[in-house]
Amino acid sequence: MQDIPAARSALEQARSFSAQVSEHERRRIEIQSQLVGFLEDKQNLDKFVAYRKAIYDALMADPKDPWLWILRGFADEGPGAGHGQTET
Repeated sequence: MQDIPAARSALEQARSFSAQVSEHERRRIEIQSQLVGFLEDKQNLDKFVAYRKAIYDALMADPKDPWLWILRGFADEGPGAGHGQTET
C-alpha cells in the first residue's frame, strides 16, 4: 500500500470482477476501496472513519473472519500509528 497508484489500479481491476465474486469478497473490496481513498488523502480523517466503518460493517456480516479482526485492530490503532503501518 506504499505505491498508491498501483493500489488504485489493482482496486479498479478487483472492482471489475465484483459481480462475479462472493458478498464476502465484495466487502473486502469495499474495505480496500476505503483504505486507498484515505491513503490518497491522509489529511481527511473522514476517509479514515469510512475505512473503519467498512471494516465494522464487514465484521457485523461475518464476525468469524479472523482477518477482519486483524484489520479492525490495525484501524483501531489510528491512521499509520500501529506497528508496521508507517513508511520507513
